[in-house]
Amino acid sequence: MAYVGAPALMLWMGQARLALFYLVFTILASTAFLAVFATGLLPLSVFAGWDIEFVLAPIVLLIAFGAFLHARTFNSKPERIPWFARWYIAAPVHYAIALGLAFLIRFFVVQPFSTPSGSNEPNLMEGDYFFVSKQTYRQRDPRRGELAVFTLSSNPGPDYVKRVIALPGDTVQLKQGRLYINGAIVDRALVELPEQFIRQPGTVFYRETLSTTASYVIAEISDNELADNTEPYTVPEGHYFVMGDNRDNSQDSRFLEQFGFIPRDNFVGPFAFRFWNTEGFVLTSRPEETLKP
Repeated sequence: MAYVGAPALMLWMGQARLALFYLVFTILASTAFLAVFATGLLPLSVFAGWDIEFVLAPIVLLIAFGAFLHARTFNSKPERIPWFARWYIAAPVHYAIALGLAFLIRFFVVQPFSTPSGSNEPNLMEGDYFFVSKQTYRQRDPRRGELAVFTLSSNPGPDYVKRVIALPGDTVQLKQGRLYINGAIVDRALVELPEQFIRQPGTVFYRETLSTTASYVIAEISDNELADNTEPYTVPEGHYFVMGDNRDNSQDSRFLEQFGFIPRDNFVGPFAFRFWNTEGFVLTSRPEETLKP
């Protein structure tokens, strides 16, 4: 939607430079608008329940109307009409450039995803929109403690986001809600979070520290829920063990038949940053995470 209107109009008017200007200006204006909410300058609760496309629509329409007024200041088309200044060429060229740019960014730089459930609360809240880095896992393997997006071999359609807990060759087990990796208990400490993060009565939060590499906050209802006591899992070579941060409300590698270990090739990329939330949750003030190489 951010590419509809102004650039195509300027191409039709024979103004290639202005078409490029309006394309870039629309992208920058939309990004700046989202940054106002991402930095907490305005509360997202104003747009609770709104998809991002509908929020950006007024900005795009205003820029398109401004371009229309701008076009009216031209006396006429240039005497020598450029090849692209015909409606049946301007529109396809405009969309080809826009879609090509979107594809390149999505494939090589960042890709947007959304969080439809609360399986990673309090770090990813329901309704979060976030980007993942597409280059990272082309250059290195997933690291312990990273939130990462991946697909399942048994169901390659949907994308999932969980935290990488164990690496190939590791042994993982849960005993009364406590995580053990290679026989050693993982440190955790009780922490308090604002009330907005308590989505289910009785939820408590712990800061879990994986060796010296990663520290993050998890949510627990109790230490005797489903999958709080497991047999040891040994992660096969070329695979990873993942878990949701909302430990008692997450379908993850603990359920071998439904989920299981994640092959290396199934990973899309690690979480980069969040940029929107449809439920009105603030994007700032999320629990601090520490991730080290």
